[in-house]
Amino acid sequence: MLKFNSIPPEQFLDVYAATPKKYENFQQSLKNYLEYLKSNKTDSERALVSNALKNFFEQLGFKTKVEQTSGKGNSNIDLALMCNDRVKVLIEAKKPNSKDFFSSNNVNCKALHEAILYYFREREQNNYP
Repeated sequence: MLKFNSIPPEQFLDVYAATPKKYENFQQSLKNYLEYLKSNKTDSERALVSNALKNFFEQLGFKTKVEQTSGKGNSNIDLALMCNDRVKVLIEAKKPNSKDFFSSNNVNCKALHEAILYYFREREQNNYP
């Protein structure tokens, strides 16, 4: 049985380890991302990734890759954070009000299923440490 333990961000994100400049950059990038979410009421999760999340991570210095969807029923990774041209972080994007959004109350959801699928696809390509 799958069990999910939700922990507050303070337990895994040590904001004091960052330099003041990096922390300011993070705050501004987060502010830009949240403003985009408030001002753009799009139904497309793909647009959310391409126009908001991708920019957010790139402003923080990450290399990103957005895979194009290859048709209905053939889903791909929404967004990947890259290192040395290899996928290191998989991001499955869902709108926060979506029934498919992952939360501590909704762990058996489409977002988690897709993320697991993408993980196994990467393993098949020997893309793991």
